[in-house]
Amino acid sequence: MLLVVPISLLATTLLFPNTWGHAKWIPFAALIAYVPMLIVQIVTTSLAEEPGWRDFALPRLQQRWGAIHGTLILGLLWGAWHAPLFLTDWAGEHVRWWEPALFVLSCVPLSLVMTWVFNKTGQSIPMVMLLHAGINNTFSVLWPESFPNQDAESMTILVQLAASTAAAAFLIVRTRGTLGLAPSEGRLVKNRV
Repeated sequence: MLLVVPISLLATTLLFPNTWGHAKWIPFAALIAYVPMLIVQIVTTSLAEEPGWRDFALPRLQQRWGAIHGTLILGLLWGAWHAPLFLTDWAGEHVRWWEPALFVLSCVPLSLVMTWVFNKTGQSIPMVMLLHAGINNTFSVLWPESFPNQDAESMTILVQLAASTAAAAFLIVRTRGTLGLAPSEGRLVKNRV
């Protein structure tokens, strides 16, 4: 996961217009800073959020609504919980009206991926924390160095949305909608003919 997250986010960025010609090699100092800053992100962000969202809420939502529907609810709540950050310096100086809505929307497919990691690792909160911190850390340490001429405030939201949507769609198809949830752990929704 240490390599998959940054590689997938940086590669997804290259799918957007005007990124190929402006991409830069990541400086060695940023690569060296990645792991210590990852630890900081785990302690300051992931540890503050994931015990509540994935360890407490997700099992209950999955049990009641199933993996996909429970995660859709959680993803919207998780995204909305972050929305007030757009009123702070965290979002940059010029927040456009659509950026908070797009951020909330981007939390839904990301939550689907996080649910799969949670379920597939035996409900491992450390693994979900590592994924969460890896995404945040990539966007704060590596991404600005790779794409210094891009509008980080809105571009990173689009990159997260594109990468997590592709991953979520693949996982939903691959797991046939279970996202790794065992039948004994929650309600699996079956199609009735």
